[in-house]
Amino acid sequence: MEWKMEPDEQILSDSPSMEDIVIFDSDECADSRSEAVQTPPSLSMHTCQAGADLLKEMRILCQEQRQFFHEMTHMMREVCSLVQLTRAQMLEQAALKSRSVRLKEIFQQDSAEAVTTPSLP
Repeated sequence: MEWKMEPDEQILSDSPSMEDIVIFDSDECADSRSEAVQTPPSLSMHTCQAGADLLKEMRILCQEQRQFFHEMTHMMREVCSLVQLTRAQMLEQAALKSRSVRLKEIFQQDSAEAVTTPSLP
């Protein structure tokens, strides 16, 4: 079976792979790729500095995200606590109101019975 490249695959094969895109300092690298690429030292230094700057920015962003999620978790706990407290207060108020209404009804029934009951001479 003969394998032929599709047009999209051919385009992809012509583009550089991640192995070809390597940030390196020409003084430190001794493999065959670094010798074949022949980048000017200023470009290599610029590329290394840009890579280092990007890593630093990514690290700062990750720290900011971690802090944000920590603050959001703390805030969510506070909100949950507030909701529980509010719910407990509302249930307590409803129970007190219910007792108050029952007491008023009992008092009104007792006073109505006292008025309608004739007193004995």
